[in-house]
Amino acid sequence: MNRKVSAAFLNLAEGLMVQSNGLFSVTSAVDGFGGFAAQYDQIEKVSAHHGDLWEVLLHGHLKADRPVMLNLLERLDLVATSEDSRVLDALGHLLRFRTSRDYLPVRSQDDQGRDTGVVDISFATQNWRKIVRDRTRPSVYVRRHFEAMVFYYLIEELRCGDIAVAGSEEYADWSQQLLKWEDV
Repeated sequence: MNRKVSAAFLNLAEGLMVQSNGLFSVTSAVDGFGGFAAQYDQIEKVSAHHGDLWEVLLHGHLKADRPVMLNLLERLDLVATSEDSRVLDALGHLLRFRTSRDYLPVRSQDDQGRDTGVVDISFATQNWRKIVRDRTRPSVYVRRHFEAMVFYYLIEELRCGDIAVAGSEEYADWSQQLLKWEDV
């Protein structure tokens, strides 16, 4: 019996070795850039830019100023100038759970600790509502995205006058600055 290995088999074995070394070089290159988790995070950032999903990236810009903003918001007397107080309710929920690390509960509480129901975030766009939720944990909000969403909408409400700062001139309640009907 002839025990020689065919040339085709040797070529196949050599090709498999080259491929396996190629795979090793790919994984070592990925490890050199921080591993697969860091690369997935980078891919999410890039796809957020391309998919017009910038909301995911906003919390990174607010991270350094977070303590100052929360301290300021605790000291300001914010008032809703319309019947819609959903942003202020979300802000109150955020301030109540400001020391939470990664997640905030979906349900809110009053000052006595009684459950007041689910925090209404229907003021936000669909992108925001999708981002603040964690698919694996339906009973919580992702804190950093929830904060970014509340800050974003608070700025918008202050700009258009739907929320006023008591004692402020620039962000005062515009309805209080109107002339009385008798004076007109």
